[in-house]
Amino acid sequence: MAFGTSSRSRATSSKPQINVTPLIDVVLVVLIMLMMIAPSLSRKIDFELPKQVSILEPPTRASQILLTLGAHGELRLNNEPLDQGSLPARLHAIFESSGKMPVFFHIDDQIPYGNVVHLMDVCRGAGATTLGLADSPDFEPR
Repeated sequence: MAFGTSSRSRATSSKPQINVTPLIDVVLVVLIMLMMIAPSLSRKIDFELPKQVSILEPPTRASQILLTLGAHGELRLNNEPLDQGSLPARLHAIFESSGKMPVFFHIDDQIPYGNVVHLMDVCRGAGATTLGLADSPDFEPR
């Protein structure tokens, strides 16, 4: 019984090789799982594009609500001073009499974000469906 020590016997011996078939199977399964999960991870943002408005019929101040919140917390509804406690009732009355109309906000830069969100929540609770931001208190939508 002899052990092969010659160079010829080393060339004919089998070398270990990595079997890549299971690796490819695992990668394909992970790829299929990611393809199935990816659509459920996307979040939807609902938005509505404004309808085209004729240039001949500009919107009037009566067809919009402008809420202005000043640097010291003073609230104005269409340039009339208003207490924040009476805002929901006032908006609810406006929506009942005039129907749904957009609410635009002109808010000072120094107002904390939480106060702005609270004001928007109050408007939503009163029945507002469309909210927008105005760049100045003399805002006229186009």
